[in-house]
Amino acid sequence: MGQKTHLALLFIALLATIAVAAEDSSSSSSSEESKETRAIRQLLSFTMEHISRITEYIAAEGKNIFEKVVQELSPLKEGNEELRIKLLNFTEFIEDAGKLKPRKEGQPFQLESLMLSATFSEIMDAYNTTDTAVKPTIETALIWATITKNGLDALENGVETRFADYLSEFDKKFKEFDSSLTPTERQEYGKIFVWYNSVKNASTIDDKLNKFVDYLNQKF
Repeated sequence: MGQKTHLALLFIALLATIAVAAEDSSSSSSSEESKETRAIRQLLSFTMEHISRITEYIAAEGKNIFEKVVQELSPLKEGNEELRIKLLNFTEFIEDAGKLKPRKEGQPFQLESLMLSATFSEIMDAYNTTDTAVKPTIETALIWATITKNGLDALENGVETRFADYLSEFDKKFKEFDSSLTPTERQEYGKIFVWYNSVKNASTIDDKLNKFVDYLNQKF
């Protein structure tokens, strides 16, 4: 399974960690809350908003791609039971994605969009005929070819662009936190700087997400 098609599942893992950490932080919040803890909660809220947008984008664009797949291949399913059954995955996704309601900025993320982004990733893995050790059936190869020609690359590029934008904004917010600290506080909060640099210097999106989650697991 490729790096790009794992993005949705990684986002799910990240959001689950963020949700738990944010809840624990807010319940223990007080006037004596450290700058570090307050900054982490703010970064979590900021991250939640951006990741929500990305999963919603995956759900919406995935729906568009799958509609084209069903439209093009439905005429071929007559007398082909395997193709008919396989296309049910796509029609179910289309129906579920069509039920999503628009979410205004700042509103809580929708669990449905997270689940749809995970489902999209699973479907991509199931039909991806690239570098597979098992020869795909004609139906699987046909479905994958139809997916790729109807916007998969554009969707993956869109996800990467949106995530890059998020990281750029995240960098700015962390620097604002850094500028608010005294030299003594910078020493006291040394671990958060190690974490920040590990995320910033990670070479792939997968690695950045894993580094992000690792620190939160230790902190909370």
